Amino acid sequence: MKVEKFLERGIERKVWRITETGVKVKIRVKYWVAKGEKLEVDYRVIVAAPEVEVEMLAAGVVEGEKELNMSVEFLRGARGSFGVVKDEVLIVGRGRNISRPIILSAEKEATGRHGTTVGRVDERAVKYLCSRGIKKKRAKEILIRARLGV
Repeated sequence: MKVEKFLERGIERKVWRITETGVKVKIRVKYWVAKGEKLEVDYRVIVAAPEVEVEMLAAGVVEGEKELNMSVEFLRGARGSFGVVKDEVLIVGRGRNISRPIILSAEKEATGRHGTTVGRVDERAVKYLCSRGIKKKRAKEILIRARLGV
């Protein structure tokens, strides 16, 4: 199962329940929350089968406000399953970010990794682009778009 989304504002909630053995779940979210906008994301994957692989990756830019909750829950019987939950955030200006990547497990033989990386626009890179004749606002936009891969 593969899910890809680009989000900018609003509320996005989704729960997936995996009951088939050996399923591979890939959820990729990119976001750009503009100044004055709010985004709330709540994604849950509940794993009730063995040998399931779950990958939930989010990455984006926050100028406004963002709250992201992504979780993988391994129920008993999900032995041999594995999950990764990760959020990579670039904060611009006074952007506010809350990230909660979570792994829960009732199964001793299920494993997972979770984490958040938060950073700001690299001012040295902005200065470098400005030294090449690019205006500061445009330089920041280039770096932000590069971060999003657009």
